[in-house]
Amino acid sequence: MREIELGVKALTKTAVIPDYAYADDFCFDLAVDSIAVELHADGTTTAVVGTGLAFDIPQGWGLLVFSRSGHGFKHGIRLGNGTGIIDRGYKGELMVKLIADLKSGAEVLRNLKKGDRIAQATLVERPMVKFKVISDLSGSERGVKGLGSTNQ
Repeated sequence: MREIELGVKALTKTAVIPDYAYADDFCFDLAVDSIAVELHADGTTTAVVGTGLAFDIPQGWGLLVFSRSGHGFKHGIRLGNGTGIIDRGYKGELMVKLIADLKSGAEVLRNLKKGDRIAQATLVERPMVKFKVISDLSGSERGVKGLGSTNQ
């Protein structure tokens, strides 16, 4: 397995340096360093979480940030932007916005404390895409069928 070095800077004394929970995990965990929770009129609860971390991402790479699977399955908690993308050029604190659509999720967000794992991330290589304008697309069995066309 290839190892890639990812620079991480703790911006506070309480920031938790990421780690893998298990040796075979695809993503490493991100933890709460600071948190601001809001209850909204529509019944959703949101939390803006600071990780207290900034990253020095290698050239040609980026970070993808995902929700933790247990948050979604057990409590209806999701990332505010679906999947976070951290570009190499961004040098600020990695922040995560969580949204809870269920009461159990709202309770989880209200009870978060420093050190709790709130998201997961992985380093991914970015190929440089060279766009080529074409007049026709290659053929395929599927063609333009979409939007649930296989389940009719």
